Amino acid sequence: MSCEAVNAYLARESNRISGDIARRGRLTSPWNAMLEKDFFPDEMGSTISKVIYQRTIPSGGAGWVQVAPSVQGGTPNPSNACLPDAATLQSRQLIKTASLYEFVVDSDPICITDARMGYRFQDQVREIKRNFEKNVIDLWEDRNRDEYVAALPDENKLVFAGGALVEGSAGDFDGTAPTSQIHQDALDAVRWKMIHDGAGEEGAYGQIDGQPIFTVFMSGEQQRALIKGNDSVRQDYRWAEPKELLKPFGVKRVYSGFYHIIDDKAPRWDLEEDGSWTRVPFYIADEDGIAVVNPAYEAALYEDVIVYHPKVVRKYLQKPLASIGGGTTFKPWDFAGEIQWINQYDKTCNKYMDNGFWSARLRAAYQAQIPNYGYGIRVLRCPDSLGTTSCPTS
Repeated sequence: MSCEAVNAYLARESNRISGDIARRGRLTSPWNAMLEKDFFPDEMGSTISKVIYQRTIPSGGAGWVQVAPSVQGGTPNPSNACLPDAATLQSRQLIKTASLYEFVVDSDPICITDARMGYRFQDQVREIKRNFEKNVIDLWEDRNRDEYVAALPDENKLVFAGGALVEGSAGDFDGTAPTSQIHQDALDAVRWKMIHDGAGEEGAYGQIDGQPIFTVFMSGEQQRALIKGNDSVRQDYRWAEPKELLKPFGVKRVYSGFYHIIDDKAPRWDLEEDGSWTRVPFYIADEDGIAVVNPAYEAALYEDVIVYHPKVVRKYLQKPLASIGGGTTFKPWDFAGEIQWINQYDKTCNKYMDNGFWSARLRAAYQAQIPNYGYGIRVLRCPDSLGTTSCPTS
């Protein structure tokens, strides 16, 4: 039996490497911390269901009628007194399902003997693992954001074009090209819909003047355009203490009824000639296999602003399990993406257990709760619209 080749990819000192081990930075977004979380139950298969009760209003009946005695002027009047004509208030509920999905990622195998020959091998191994950790975070961020937007109903997937918010259809955003960056009028329209829909009852992250404060994700450049281009926003910002969840993101100001959370990895898109949307990835691999920021991402004309509400989607993670009874034992996996070192014994290929790799298993189910509370707004970017400053004169 042949064994898998182990790549000796740690830098060695044959060419007299010197100095500290440097690391190229990696951008993160807040989406990894935002969704409400729970544990996926055991013994329930890989798909679970939940009943979500809906609002209802009375139907039928006589409405508001004047109360009169049962007998009035010798004429019986039973409907207004002892036998009123009642309206009926029925119950309605929807069943939402959630299915488990998994993403597994392994590192390159590392030979311990080879590693020991590498320059400052402990520092190099630490950086290799750190890159692995950052990738796990990226995977969760993208998955959380994508599942949130996927849960939104068509009428809440909006394209900001021609001074209007164009609703989506067939499960996607409308194939109309956005014509404006985000504007406070668009956010106001969405905020009023949320308030009317009851989204402030248990999903606001604060209040001002008795009105709920909602949360919106946008890139730094969209926030800059919003504040710079809207006088009302510059005049209507206040300090307000948000709930604990938002404090790590440095959120303290309220802009016209919204907390702004900056997501500089906001989804960006190209609009094809047939009206379909193509997602532009944030990172791509160059010819050397190094992840670089995608030039097409920097040049993309459209991106998403996402109005967040915690009741839109709930994320279910499986608990680690070390036994299924009957004397069985096995390695407990943390399906939240905990990185574990694997170097199992194999008489032919890993006799001395000095070949190993890191592995992570990401497993979760996402269940729509009240998706009508959330919104996605696809807007225009202006990547080539740069201001100019004249040179000073002598």
